[in-house]
Amino acid sequence: MLKETIKYGIAYHHSGLTTEEREVVERGYRTGALLVLVATSTLSTGINLPAKVVFFKGPLIANQLIDAAKYKQMSGRAGRTGFDAKGDSIMICSGPQREYVLDLMKPFTCNLKSALTGSRLMRSLLEIIASNAVQSFAQIRTFLMQTLKHSLQKKLRC
Repeated sequence: MLKETIKYGIAYHHSGLTTEEREVVERGYRTGALLVLVATSTLSTGINLPAKVVFFKGPLIANQLIDAAKYKQMSGRAGRTGFDAKGDSIMICSGPQREYVLDLMKPFTCNLKSALTGSRLMRSLLEIIASNAVQSFAQIRTFLMQTLKHSLQKKLRC
């Protein structure tokens, strides 16, 4: 499977890879041949692979809630000194996880900003309208109220 995805600039990284596979993936990512790297929490333990954006599919690792130290270590892959001036960390969550994630972010609140502003906000709105994900102003309002930007403005004040 890895051979197939690498052809398209996409790879994955986890503890089950052989040494040779890891070397290929890490070299490909460092040289820019790989554009997307999907990884488990292996990236939090000593592997130096800087990124522009780190996505979390949720606040769980092996069915346990991530703690602030692990989050900082993993999100710290984005915007590494010497590689980028800034980086973004995106946590996808819903329902009961939302409150936990907001609490998890509190130590980082003064540096935490939503990237959903200006043209990015307009593009997001156009995309949800064009995809028929929303059909009314009320649904657009509901969408906006579910964003990190809204949560930050409402809960997290520096």
